[in-house]
Amino acid sequence: MTTPNNNDPTARDHLVEAAGKHGGQDGGSCSEAIACTFCPGEGIDAATAMRLASGLAGGMGLPGGTCGVVTAAVLVIGLHLGPSAPIAAERREMKMGVQLFLDRFIERHGSTRCDRLSGLKNVHDPKEAAALRRSGRPEELIRSGAGLLYDVLAEMDQAREAAIRKASEASRV
Repeated sequence: MTTPNNNDPTARDHLVEAAGKHGGQDGGSCSEAIACTFCPGEGIDAATAMRLASGLAGGMGLPGGTCGVVTAAVLVIGLHLGPSAPIAAERREMKMGVQLFLDRFIERHGSTRCDRLSGLKNVHDPKEAAALRRSGRPEELIRSGAGLLYDVLAEMDQAREAAIRKASEASRV
């Protein structure tokens, strides 16, 4: 299962580890690790998720911009909570989920910028990139982001279910 499962207390840990492994031991980028871990639960196969997220690596194509963990998490939140048609009212929940994730990520890590999070001075330098991978920092950010994403999706699902219950109860009165 790759989306929040409130009935399985180990689901979060499994997802966090799977994302970390994909981005660490398996050599994937931060964005690919998040997308390949969470997108299959949203109906997108891992190969498509890999292609979708690959351009987000290194801060959206290696300029050191927004971290791939963050950009891929935003894609997943959109898949999970976003509208299936261009209806502005249906975007509210998705925007709340994105803001909640961003707030928590920044609170935990101080930034969403790849260059600041990684400490790389030159994101195009293969030696710096290799040293960064050996440091374990990308895997650490991937695991942290995967956990935050899981928590946000679970909280948004719980809020949605509570709103549905409340509306159902109100309609019976």
